Amino acid sequence: MDEKTIFVKTESGRQVSVRSMKRKLRDVFVMVDGGMKLVEISKQIGDRDATEAVLRKLEKAGLIEKLVVPTQHAEAGEHEDVPVLTKTVASPVQVHEEMGPTGSPMLEYESMPPSPPPAFLAAAPAVGARRRRIKTLFAQARALAAVTKQPVPGSERRASRPRTRMTSIGTRKKTEDGVMAYQPAPSRRVFLEQVERERRSGWPTLTLSALAGSVVLLTLVLLLYPYGHHVSDIERNASVMMQDRVKIGDIGLDLLPTPHIVLRDIEVGGDAPYLRIAEARATPELLSLLREKKVFRELSLDKVAVSEAGIGRLARAVAGTPSVDIRRIALNDLALSIGGELLEGFDGEVDLTAMGAVEAIDLRNAGETLKVRLQPQDETYRVTATGNDWRPSFKPDMKFEWLEAEGDLRSGNLDLHRIDMRAYGGLLTGKAALSWAGGAMLAGDIELKHENASELLAAIGSDLIAEGDLNAHLKLAAKADTLAGLVAAVYANGDFKVDRGTAKGFNLAEATHGPVWGGETKFKQLSGSVVCDPDACRLGDLRLTSGLLTAAGNLVVARAGSLSGAMQVDLKGSVTTLGTRLAIGGSAKNPLLTPGMTQKQAMPLSMPTFLPTALIEFPAG
Repeated sequence: MDEKTIFVKTESGRQVSVRSMKRKLRDVFVMVDGGMKLVEISKQIGDRDATEAVLRKLEKAGLIEKLVVPTQHAEAGEHEDVPVLTKTVASPVQVHEEMGPTGSPMLEYESMPPSPPPAFLAAAPAVGARRRRIKTLFAQARALAAVTKQPVPGSERRASRPRTRMTSIGTRKKTEDGVMAYQPAPSRRVFLEQVERERRSGWPTLTLSALAGSVVLLTLVLLLYPYGHHVSDIERNASVMMQDRVKIGDIGLDLLPTPHIVLRDIEVGGDAPYLRIAEARATPELLSLLREKKVFRELSLDKVAVSEAGIGRLARAVAGTPSVDIRRIALNDLALSIGGELLEGFDGEVDLTAMGAVEAIDLRNAGETLKVRLQPQDETYRVTATGNDWRPSFKPDMKFEWLEAEGDLRSGNLDLHRIDMRAYGGLLTGKAALSWAGGAMLAGDIELKHENASELLAAIGSDLIAEGDLNAHLKLAAKADTLAGLVAAVYANGDFKVDRGTAKGFNLAEATHGPVWGGETKFKQLSGSVVCDPDACRLGDLRLTSGLLTAAGNLVVARAGSLSGAMQVDLKGSVTTLGTRLAIGGSAKNPLLTPGMTQKQAMPLSMPTFLPTALIEFPAG
């Protein structure tokens, strides 16, 4: 194709809309104005081959045609007087072998900005016809000037300014390097820029506005919805789950941190409620509220108070109905009333089965030093307790490095079949039974292994001081009106042995020569029996060995701290054994040993044990 070829739009090309053309077709088509040559269009597009291919495609579609102008014939030496303007009209060939609904050829189109305003479209035909007449006159003048060597009228006036050519949608100006640059008309450029901005930013704005409106509308609906109409339905479903009457004081909705329903002042148990919940927060799966079965991801219960009568009844509760499904239950600040005592400050969770039944209740105290797992079985709970660095809330003030216990909890009693504890350097194992129905009772059987004697005595509040490795086997029993009164009413009976220790405050060897306050006696072993009641502890059948020194006797430690008793001290020599009888007096903090007591002052060297057998019976199993 000749690089000087000039194309003009055909009648069909002037009527077709460039908005629906592909970008490559559109860029070339808008430059076809009857003035630009092929080489100029190629420079604007930047690819000669691609430009020729597009022009051929447009020409084949009948949208453009070649402008043929007579040229000077050097061989003949003659010039045409008048330029002959002819055109070659291409037959309308189907680009896609298909004609449009109006019979005009169809091109490949892509989406374009919206159509110009109606006023622009109305004025376009008249303006276009006038421009075409002007272009035709100038083309004939240029052709005539090329033959006659006469200047084109008005060319002198235009020579002093950059060459500019008008098109239907803008202008082309020659730059300093001679390249024709296309610049859209101001009004059209502003319009296109505005359309492009609206196309890019319009849909996010509309989307965000729609979302914001939906959120505001949903919030208003949720806040203003009359939830009070559903209280009776909720009470009915809750009564089915608890298998008892449930009463709800108030209902509402909170949106933070996630939307949830709030129930307040809940009571279970009719006129004598055994379960009170200050507030319950139910977090639903929002879409399930539109279905027949409502699903709640979590039910959080705050300030839960359970009375003694409710322990057995709560074991029958379920966490679901055919119309309600609860996935998780959280407990906050739970308080349990047992035997007149309030155990409070527990948090935890309720594990549920796939059918909604309560599988287990996990509780933990404030410091998480004690954790209790309750597994309901009919009206009984299987209890598993674990602890680390746990201090009981009752006296004596003892600390257990770790503990494990298993048992059963029923309404009115707790049976611990296995107890394993580590405290004061040793182990404590055994079992215990606690009852609070009609008064509090305790029965226990424990064994101490390798305990630090001085630390243990200090923990139970004894003023006696003894060092060594303590092993003991004790049976415990107590009876009182309340659980809190059991500690002061404990009876204990058993035996003990201390290896490689020291009896602080008792200097037996020195006491054989005269009265002695204080001192100490190191020993290889100290053994005996112990009987304790609420008034005193009696140590009988005491046997102490320390090298050449041996001692036997008994000792009574009153609750007030006074001491009484007697000891027979034998000191072996190389030839004979020196025996001395000592009287024990003073106090646990400051013992007094006096030798040479008379028979009248002497106390029995062994004492009968006494412990109410009715208090130490364990329940079967």
